[in-house]
Amino acid sequence: MKHPLLKVASFFIVLWTATFAITTFYPALNNLFFYLLVSFVSSWLLLRTEGKTLSSLNFYPQKREHYLQLLFGFLAGATLLFGTAALTNRLTGQHWVLTKAIDPIQILMAFFSCALSVFVQEFTYRGYPFQTLLNNYGKWVAQAIVIIPFGIMHLHWNMSIGMMILIMLSTGLGSILFGEAYIRTKYLCLPIALHLGWNFAQTYLPRHISQNGAGFLEVKGSALQPEDSLFLLPYFPVVLSAYILLHFMKKNWLSSSVENKVG
Repeated sequence: MKHPLLKVASFFIVLWTATFAITTFYPALNNLFFYLLVSFVSSWLLLRTEGKTLSSLNFYPQKREHYLQLLFGFLAGATLLFGTAALTNRLTGQHWVLTKAIDPIQILMAFFSCALSVFVQEFTYRGYPFQTLLNNYGKWVAQAIVIIPFGIMHLHWNMSIGMMILIMLSTGLGSILFGEAYIRTKYLCLPIALHLGWNFAQTYLPRHISQNGAGFLEVKGSALQPEDSLFLLPYFPVVLSAYILLHFMKKNWLSSSVENKVG
């Protein structure tokens, strides 16, 4: 493959340019479907230059083990969020209070909303860009480069510099975990499921007061905000432990072949 880094750069330039244009001139169309469309088309065009198809990105389940990865990943991601939230409550003295009736329809809608968002993110960042970098430059170059656009996606202009740094650090560690999930399996099923489990559980297990209102539980007893260091303190050891566990896990549905390839 010629100039893989330039191809990855062109992918993000097209994505960001299209997003800026649609936000500026047609803001009503700026949504996840547009983001996914641009990612799909860009990936398809770039893969065509390499004689490949979109299916080579392995973004959908094809074997029984992939469905096991989806199930395991979802449960593991939700467990990681619960562990992080429980530790946060323990450190801050805050607690959860049931404030709304449990609505199965609302839960189902939240699940599909989270699933769409997560699929778009994982396809965009752990799809063509990550896999191209991985195959040409190795594991840590791919991880280090993809961290940057993945983190930028979570930033907003009204954030303070300190908040932006914390977001880049936290999303960076999450990106490494999801990247390792792809490296261990060579499919996007596990990273999608891990990401979905975390995001879906976060809807119903808020870790600070700014997350209140999305589900039927609310945080009480603390004024903790995302920019407080105590908020991120439990996050790093939990996610780092998950990375280490995933890295050394030996299961028949976790393929180690890619590890032999990229080291």
